[in-house]
Amino acid sequence: MGNLPHFRLNQVKPFSKVGVDFAGPFDFKAAMIRKIKITKAYICIFVCMVTTTVHIEIVSDLSTPLFIGGLNRFISRKGRCTDIYSDCGTNLVRTHRYLTEVETIIQGADFTNNVLEHQIRWHFNPHSAPHMGGIWEAAVKSTNSLLHRVIQNTVLTYEELNTVLHQVEATLNSRPKSF
Repeated sequence: MGNLPHFRLNQVKPFSKVGVDFAGPFDFKAAMIRKIKITKAYICIFVCMVTTTVHIEIVSDLSTPLFIGGLNRFISRKGRCTDIYSDCGTNLVRTHRYLTEVETIIQGADFTNNVLEHQIRWHFNPHSAPHMGGIWEAAVKSTNSLLHRVIQNTVLTYEELNTVLHQVEATLNSRPKSF
């Protein structure tokens, strides 16, 4: 077995170093009306790299602006993170490029943004090594497993899906932590 990463051994604030990945799509309907259009939602899973605690955000698609919104909600709830680890998903790579471009454009301006003022460092797995994201990939697998057991073939409303996701998050965070 290889050595643990240094951030798993040093004492740091929870959620200062996170892994992020997406799961889905999951179908939901906007309201409890008979002939309502069914749309897709994705879940963005943030995993603390130190404590393996999970935070789940729901987004309506995999675009960069919606991921930035989910990241801002995460930062607002859990606090500042210094490092983000992810695979090379196209939306995650585009978000990193977008943030670095914005940072260079407004370097001298008095502009405050949650992502820019906190100087988040982004770390990507190599393209041919998806196994390197073991912590957050395991969280995606556990989340999918719990969701499919609860939802099965039912199409939930947005509020019901959000409630189920919070319950799944609570279940994942109540399991014993191991290193």
